[in-house]
Amino acid sequence: GWKVSRRTQLDHQYSNLIARCRNGASRMYQLKRPPEDWEGPYMTSARLHCCRFHNGLWLSTRILSSAPELVKAPSKLKLLTYNVLMNQFQADRICSEERYPLLLNALEKHDADIVGLQEVTLAFAHMLMQQDWVRKHYYVTEVSSLALPLYGQVILSKYPLTDVRIVHLTARKTSVLATVQWEDRQLQVCNV
Repeated sequence: GWKVSRRTQLDHQYSNLIARCRNGASRMYQLKRPPEDWEGPYMTSARLHCCRFHNGLWLSTRILSSAPELVKAPSKLKLLTYNVLMNQFQADRICSEERYPLLLNALEKHDADIVGLQEVTLAFAHMLMQQDWVRKHYYVTEVSSLALPLYGQVILSKYPLTDVRIVHLTARKTSVLATVQWEDRQLQVCNV
């Protein structure tokens, strides 16, 4: 199996959070020893939908009639993470209209198995969900005002995602947790 190193106390807290979320918990938790730069002592989580493009619509995998066919885990995974750079405060300097098409082309060319995007706005999410390559090949975590109130994280996966959650780490900071499901194993992904 894959080895996971836990280098910091925050990594340990994330692994505990993943275990709690996997067990169906969705209430507030108080951290025993938060890091010094922690902005608040409580975390909450809520379920999100995993979506798949089906018959011309993005649908929650919870309402699709058939469960996704699970395959064996690959021997290698290609992971990609990218900060989209939200444009809420300096739109004139960030030039999103020019950057977004270039970014979408780069994401397509990388053809990663799992993609973690940060600082995704609803405008970028809308462009992403219109891409043919996303519609054909990826499961996508929910892109709604719950998941992306001003901006947030999105996970794309070529493999089915289960137990998708948004975790409010502080009043302003969130992360998205999801389980990538294969026939013979699973992988927890945390996009912060």
